[in-house]
Amino acid sequence: MILIGFYVGNFMTMKKILFIGRFQPFHLGHLSALKDIDEQPDTGEIVIGIGSAQYSRTIDNPYSLEERRAMLQAVLPSHLKNKFSLQAIPDVHDNNIWVDHVRKIVGDFDQVWSGNQLVRQLFEQKNYLVFNPKKEFNITATQVRRMITDNDEGWRQLVSPQVAKIICQIKL
Repeated sequence: MILIGFYVGNFMTMKKILFIGRFQPFHLGHLSALKDIDEQPDTGEIVIGIGSAQYSRTIDNPYSLEERRAMLQAVLPSHLKNKFSLQAIPDVHDNNIWVDHVRKIVGDFDQVWSGNQLVRQLFEQKNYLVFNPKKEFNITATQVRRMITDNDEGWRQLVSPQVAKIICQIKL
C-alpha cells in the first residue's frame, strides 16, 4: 500500500531576531520595542545584544554589563512570550568590521531590529533585513540618565518598577 499525500498550507519559518541596545538604563521605550518584536507572527527567538558591554561608570555608560543584564532579566520574562537570550557585545570602534564582530558573537540571525539609525545602516550595508520598531514611547536613555543625575524623580515614570528598584540599589 502506498500513501501519497501532501499538505498545502502556510508554513511560517520562525525567525531569529537580533535587537541591539546599550540599555543605559533599560527603559519603557526599549520594552515597547521588544514587545513589538515579540508580537510579530514569525518571531521565534529574540537575541538581545547588550552593546558597549565593556563600559561602565562613565557619563554615557553608567551601568555595568551585569547591572544591565539584571535590569533586562527582571522585566522581560513577564512581558515576552518568545524565547530570548542576552549577549554581551563589546565595542570595537570600527564601523567597517562591527557587523561581522556582532555576528561572530551572536551567531546567525534572520532580521535586525533597531531604533538606532547607524545600527540599521550598518546592517543594511551587509544585506540584512532591518526593521525599525514602532515607538510607543518617545524616551531616550540619555534623558533618563540626565533626570537621575539632576535628582528629577520623573525618571521613575520612564522605567519599569523593577528597573527603578535596581537603579536605586546601585550607588553611582
